Amino acid sequence: MNSRSRFISRILLILYMGAMAWAALSIDWKHALSTNLFDLIDSDQHLPESVREAQTILQQSLSKEINLIAIPSDAAQLPALKSTFLSQVRAMPCIAEATCTGDMPTQGKWMADLFKRKHLILLPDWWDMVSGGTPTPLSDDELRRIADEAAAALDAFLQTPESTAYEAHVDSDPLLLIPALLRDLSGTSPNDSGMPRVEISAQLKDAPSSSDAVQSILRDIGLLRDSLSEAFPGVELLDNGFHRYASESESLIRAEIPRLNFWTVALTLILAFLFLRKPLILLPILSVLVMSAGGAFMITLLLLGQIHVISLVIGSILVGIAVDYAFHILLKREELQTLSFAETLSRIRVPLLTSCISTVFGFLVLLTNPVTAIQQVGWLVGIGLILALSLSAITAMAMDRPGIVRISRRLGLQPPLRHFRWDVPIACILGLACAALFFLRSVERDDIQDLQIPLTQAPLNEQRIRSLSGQLSTRSHHWITIGASITEMVDRQHALFSGIPATDGARSLGLSSLLPSSESVKRFEGFLQHSGTTFIRHFDSALDQRGYDPNAFESFHAEWNALLSQTGGIPSREELYQGMVASLPYPLTHLANTSGDRFWGMTLLQLPADHTPLEPDGNSFELAPLKTFNEALASYRKQVTFSVLTAALVVAVASFIVFGFKTGFRITGMPFLAVTFALGILALIHPVHSLFHLVGALLGACITLDYAAFVAQATDRTPPISIRISALTTLASFSVLATSRIPAVADLGLTVVTIVAMGWMLAEYHKLPSK
Repeated sequence: MNSRSRFISRILLILYMGAMAWAALSIDWKHALSTNLFDLIDSDQHLPESVREAQTILQQSLSKEINLIAIPSDAAQLPALKSTFLSQVRAMPCIAEATCTGDMPTQGKWMADLFKRKHLILLPDWWDMVSGGTPTPLSDDELRRIADEAAAALDAFLQTPESTAYEAHVDSDPLLLIPALLRDLSGTSPNDSGMPRVEISAQLKDAPSSSDAVQSILRDIGLLRDSLSEAFPGVELLDNGFHRYASESESLIRAEIPRLNFWTVALTLILAFLFLRKPLILLPILSVLVMSAGGAFMITLLLLGQIHVISLVIGSILVGIAVDYAFHILLKREELQTLSFAETLSRIRVPLLTSCISTVFGFLVLLTNPVTAIQQVGWLVGIGLILALSLSAITAMAMDRPGIVRISRRLGLQPPLRHFRWDVPIACILGLACAALFFLRSVERDDIQDLQIPLTQAPLNEQRIRSLSGQLSTRSHHWITIGASITEMVDRQHALFSGIPATDGARSLGLSSLLPSSESVKRFEGFLQHSGTTFIRHFDSALDQRGYDPNAFESFHAEWNALLSQTGGIPSREELYQGMVASLPYPLTHLANTSGDRFWGMTLLQLPADHTPLEPDGNSFELAPLKTFNEALASYRKQVTFSVLTAALVVAVASFIVFGFKTGFRITGMPFLAVTFALGILALIHPVHSLFHLVGALLGACITLDYAAFVAQATDRTPPISIRISALTTLASFSVLATSRIPAVADLGLTVVTIVAMGWMLAEYHKLPSK
């Protein structure tokens, strides 16, 4: 090679490294990597339009929730601990608001409004309960029975110690509406574990969506723990929330990235050294790997602004593919000792460009599918392969000849196989049989958690907190209900949850736990119109028989008479409801929200572990992110399959155009058979497949197409040595990916390993002489 070409090549490499250095300085590294699992896929399009904004708002709010529990060494410390703990939590820089869990049902303006309007709000549900929900006027005997039971319940309640807390309210609430309400609200809380503790529910100012935000939250909690330990020696502080999951997930994934890349590069270099026996040749190979992978990462960041760490882990496949071009160029140069690198490139430009362009196109087609993780992998690998080919060629021309590479004899062995007359038809029949086996035996599974490293510390921490709160025997479900008004929204909540029998152990907390349905209001108004005066007369008589002076309940009679006459400035129910929900404290603010001209509210539904799940009714939807994302992934399967098949079809057509029908058929047939054989094998050993098996199938087909293009162009009886060393290093690198703790990455690695192994075998068989 002349010195001018070498000089230009070196200048190009210097300019490239300078451009990458500029890119590294231009990137906002603080926000370059995302750790939020839900950033990987957009599930909004799979929800009704009316509920999308509500789900987004509520999901963001729930991601900012944090639960804190302080356990004292001595139960006598509880009063002082509660005061200090709550004040210190509210003073934390990351906390927006905090409330003691035990204080939520009894404090705040909303509860004062409820006490003031208790008859207007609570009597409809009370009447439904005592009358059995019948809309027909009751007989005089039935009214007398209900009045006697109400008086008896009041008499029994006043004999209990807890009645002293309601002394100021009983005269205006002899039907015990408020005690019954508070008892029902406390029934929605988990069972007490019996351990003395203080529980606080808090909301963060910002969602822990970045690494810096998560670490800042953990630092604040650490300072809180130190402060409490100093004031109350022996106190234990537990915390739980999305930040715990994000922290552990990020640390594990960040450890996974260097592990996978280290072993991929190490095995590649070890194989190159063992079989090529020339240490100096490892330098250009390693430099190409580093420059192409680093360049792809930075260019993708400049284009997208942010990459998820999971996409970066899957993008490790780039290292296993990029090394092939360096092997093809360097080893072909050693085979053609009399030619320069430029002349060598001209000899293999067709298979080189065919293999690179086909693989790049296959990955760029992935940009058309809606799964963010696959899109980002498409950018990373597509850009990385273009850089790998370009840098392999430029590096080869920029270097001085490393000398003759002594190739291991093991790479030149002839396989003990031979062609026979019916080999191609039999291979095609076997390939179709393997494809049929795959479709008959394989099971589809799309689980967003396959993109996550299995966590241990965060779930164990949550399990301990749930055990302290008595939540282990139930499942918590968040439901969103939409309505044009609060009244309509509450009616829909009643309609959804009315089908759950009270004996099932299910409990719900939502506006429908406080506010009556329109049907209940109508039944109560009918009762007032027909029997209100009669009932109150029977009730006074029942009180008198038990020794109570009915005149002592004057305020109750005044409100009852106001309801009978509908006078006294009673506001409309919708106005009253809106005033109440405007004063709800955190975290009860989730119970009612507005989105544009619509209202939506959350209901926390607690079901026994063996209870049949509820089904959405068109107005209420469960906020179940994992379930929603799994449904989204399943619906994307057709789009991803279409993208993969489109890429395969276009690559096949391009092969026919470039190489002609006969050679093109041989080139495209090899990856087709490799994929079908591999899928049949996977159906036997690993029948469950996901979207990432499809992506792995595309990648394996592209790699096998590379081998086919070089084999078809070779004139020797055996495949080029570069094919064998490339196949070995590819199998090694993707075997490393198959050991990943992230199931999706392991599935992809296993799929590619199986396809490449089949493709290599077919490449060896392709060049053998016939019998």
